[in-house]
Amino acid sequence: MAAPILGTPCPQFLDSNGNPLASGLVYVYAPTTTTARASYPTYDDANAATNANANPVVLDSNGYANGLWGVDNTGYKISVTNSAGTVQWTADNIYLNRTGTSSATGMLELATNAEARTATSTSLAVTPQDLRAFGQVVFESLAGGGTANAQTATPTIAWTALTDGSIVSWVPTAANTGATTLAVSGLTAKDLKRPGGGACVGGELSTSSIAIAQYDATLDNYTLLNPASNGGITGIGTVAPNLVHTGGIPPQVSTDGTDQTPVSTEVYIAQIFVPCNMSVTGIAVMNGSVASGNYKVGLADSTGAVVATSASTAMSGTDAYQRVPFTAAATLVGPATYYALVFVDNNTARINTHTFGNFRTGTQTGQVYATGFTTITPPTTFTTAVGTIASLY
Repeated sequence: MAAPILGTPCPQFLDSNGNPLASGLVYVYAPTTTTARASYPTYDDANAATNANANPVVLDSNGYANGLWGVDNTGYKISVTNSAGTVQWTADNIYLNRTGTSSATGMLELATNAEARTATSTSLAVTPQDLRAFGQVVFESLAGGGTANAQTATPTIAWTALTDGSIVSWVPTAANTGATTLAVSGLTAKDLKRPGGGACVGGELSTSSIAIAQYDATLDNYTLLNPASNGGITGIGTVAPNLVHTGGIPPQVSTDGTDQTPVSTEVYIAQIFVPCNMSVTGIAVMNGSVASGNYKVGLADSTGAVVATSASTAMSGTDAYQRVPFTAAATLVGPATYYALVFVDNNTARINTHTFGNFRTGTQTGQVYATGFTTITPPTTFTTAVGTIASLY
């Protein structure tokens, strides 16, 4: 018999920003391997083992797979990439089984971690009545609670105990910033780990996408099955923050860029790519031909959430870099996109801005300098003479 591999016949996949993963690729493998395994577009095709999908399955413009059915008593590993082949998330040891007492269609069984380790199966179909005995399988988009690093989830069917293999989904109350715990239905909080067992470092949870975690009774923790970011690259060398520039473009001479007169009610935004995990002290801004009044700098993540800000700082020096420190060092997770923010309190000063480029720049209008930075709307195109020439340090 057949069942949807991921619990729904036509699942939708999202990128790390919560947007549909248009033209993404879904690879279907045998568990714990990269050996291709067939999937099927319909229930009937899976039952007959005919008309298998191409592997990988190509997602449509809205991130949907047009049918992702599997065969009863079979295990699967799913690996999802974007159209460029960058892995977004992987789920392993997914077992489908409908040979138990239930005759209802569309039942999904996920093997427990113990079964996955020993390649055994209980041969029991999962029905709503079975969930409490076997391990709850809940795919919901309910709002979570708690705090950024102490998340809580309250599924509609309350958990009464922590059972090996149980899966829960929730929309995080805030993006996490470091090691994280999860408590479900008021039960004891457990560590939330990344795939592979590493501790969360920050950025794995996003308020704009559903998080899915599975409980492992042997390890007594949860594994986050779909981290919003890859948790960063560490252990392969470092990159000095002062080599990370807005748009990836450092100036060659002090007269580079456009000498721009700022508007005191606008925040100037420029995309900046952070290639690996790093600790950043602040932003070095390339002042223009006039240094006047004060400015603030900040840093926002790919969703526009502000993750670091400075105090108001007097501008000093013309056509030269000025280092403006954050109020506290920022721990950045890379590779990832961030946005450098500059806010000037007057219309007399000048800042040097990028004249052209193929990255994202823009402004946030209607802002109040005394209030400081609020969540920004990330720009989607390049606008000349608004993205500040700057680097991290």
